[in-house]
Amino acid sequence: MQSLTEIISSFSVQFGPTAVIVIFISVCFLFSLITAILVYHWIKYGFGNKRIFAALVIYFVVSILILVLIFSAALVLIQR
Repeated sequence: MQSLTEIISSFSVQFGPTAVIVIFISVCFLFSLITAILVYHWIKYGFGNKRIFAALVIYFVVSILILVLIFSAALVLIQR
């Protein structure tokens, strides 16, 4: 089985450290914007429903895990 570094190295597009940081910050900004919109609508139109709270918890747990994976991949790309 290939390691994460080998898989990432097999891509033909190579990004410099600055580009990786800019892309990561852009993804974080877009995530923050979408999150703000979703949370606003869930709270405003959810009427205090317990399902809305569960959806928020699931959304943030999964989102944080995805952002950690993206950050880890960015670190691998920067260190090459």
